[in-house]
Amino acid sequence: MVSYISQLTSKSAGRFNFKGMAAIAPDLFLWGGAWAASLMVFTEGWPRFQSTLYEKIPYFGQHWVDNTPAEDKPN
Repeated sequence: MVSYISQLTSKSAGRFNFKGMAAIAPDLFLWGGAWAASLMVFTEGWPRFQSTLYEKIPYFGQHWVDNTPAEDKPN
């Protein structure tokens, strides 16, 4: 006969509470910032990301605007 367990028996799941989340929040912000920075580094040369995201960043967006005259472009 099969017996079913009605509750989670693993203690590794733990409980989510404010104190526990407040303790790991700085680490989550640090790793989230590192993830966002690495995403920006790896996608900086992609034209679609340049026109969609990076050109719209205030003050720094002008770095990705292409001001090359049409006669100097290879197309």
